[in-house]
Order: sequence, then structure tokens, then C-alpha cells
Amino acid sequence: MRGATTRDLLTRQLPSLGPGTDLVTLTLGANDVDYVRVMQACSIGPDASCEAEAARAERAMDHVLPARLDATYAAIAHRAPHARVIVLGYPHLFDGAPCLIPTPPRARRMDVAVDHMDAVLADRARAAGAAYVDPRGRFGGHGACAADPWINPVGLAVSESYHPNRKGYLGYASLVP
Repeated sequence: MRGATTRDLLTRQLPSLGPGTDLVTLTLGANDVDYVRVMQACSIGPDASCEAEAARAERAMDHVLPARLDATYAAIAHRAPHARVIVLGYPHLFDGAPCLIPTPPRARRMDVAVDHMDAVLADRARAAGAAYVDPRGRFGGHGACAADPWINPVGLAVSESYHPNRKGYLGYASLVP
């Protein structure tokens, strides 16, 4: 489900889990901290807006996201007590490849915010007894502006911007043991 928050997962997806569920995989958190505002500000806004939005999102990662993740992982464990839960983090959107949009400093700032989010995701997943899988190494060299991108660049199809493309989803799938 693209664009899902922890609330969406709890209300729309959790009911499909049950005692017979043996594997749950998820990547979750960016929409809970409204990371789309970071992507917009850093892609088309002024420099100060990029920094302000990234800092705002990082504060939400520290002060809002942990409780939401904890509640989500507890609900998954309750519905699917025998399931192996694998939390996949977020890849760098750019990974150092030069872009016109966003500029290199803004692209680096966005990747730094992703690092911050991945640290929170890893911490909360481990606290819940879930496995955390870091996709940044697998996606290395395949950012939105790379020669072989696995992440869609910013484009007219805004809902697809900065999301994995087909190769990106295959990259994610290859990380699930």
C-alpha cells in the first residue's frame, strides 16, 4: 500500500493477519513523519525550507514515530504471534549521484534524514524482537539520479517521485531472507 501510515496499516492491513501468518514484511515510517514535505521542500523550495522541513521530520522521527512503531509491532505480534517480522528500512534516495533537482547539497540533506529514520526504525524493530534489514548497501549506486536508478526521480507523476521502480522493488525483495 503506497502512502500508508501506521494508522493505515493497523486499520486496513492488520486484520488480514492471523495465527497462521508466518512472515510479515514492512517498510513504514516516512508517511508518519510527513516526509513528503521534506521531498517537496528540498526539490523545489528555498534552501532554508529544505533544512527546516528535514529538521522538523527528524524531530518527529525522535518524538512521534517510536511510539507509533511500537504500537504497530505490538499489534502485529498480537495478531500473528508466530510470524517472523522483517522491517525493511529506506534506501538513500540519491546516494551521491549528481542531480539537477534537487541540488547536491539538498540531495545529501535528504539522504541524511533517511539515515536518521533508518536508525529509529532499526532501534524500534530490534526492541520489538523484529528483524531489521538495511537496504542502503543493496541500493548503493542506484539512487534517483544514477545511471541505473532503482528510485524514480522527481517527475510529473508526483506520486511516483522518489519511490522504488521495478528494479527497486526487486532489490527490496532480494533482501528478504
